[in-house]
Amino acid sequence: MEDLLKWVLHKKGIIRVKSMSYHGEGVEHKETLFNVGEKLYFSAEIEEYNAESDSWKPYVANDLQVELVMLDPWVRTTLVKGQGSEYLA
Repeated sequence: MEDLLKWVLHKKGIIRVKSMSYHGEGVEHKETLFNVGEKLYFSAEIEEYNAESDSWKPYVANDLQVELVMLDPWVRTTLVKGQGSEYLA
């Protein structure tokens, strides 16, 4: 019950995406259009708010997913923990 109350009062479980990037295979800059079957690389820095220190800390989890959607979901994969608050796919 205490964890639920902290979450409702924004004292626990508040996460944000600090930065995010993606690109196609062999390309180091951001693209906006991709074809079906192309290999994509995705990276995101995800942080969790720490109410006790009033600061953002790297979010640590092993069950985050990313989903790329056009009209229907066509890619859903688990994110892999990188350094600090970075997750990769």
